[in-house]
Amino acid sequence: MLQSKDLEQHLLSGLLKYPDKYFEIAPFIEKADFFSERGSFVNQTIFIYLRDALENKEPVDSVIVAQRLKNNKISFLDNLDIGEYLQSLERMQISPDSIYQTA
Repeated sequence: MLQSKDLEQHLLSGLLKYPDKYFEIAPFIEKADFFSERGSFVNQTIFIYLRDALENKEPVDSVIVAQRLKNNKISFLDNLDIGEYLQSLERMQISPDSIYQTA
């Protein structure tokens, strides 16, 4: 279990940037690994949408994931702008090799 918001963000950032790495870490990570802070399931929800898209061989990036969440009327506490949050994840500095280490 990750239980670190920074590690969760690092992993999600890596999956957005290097989606092909998902299948290397899939055996080690699941939705229950993402911690819920004050009832906010932001990172867990993003992971679920990324996982489902990648397993269905669909393209992923911050815009696509944000649109899918909005289309499904998913919202989060504190009126989080999911598009901006996902773009901030995509801008994080991460190498392909560190995704495996994080998972």
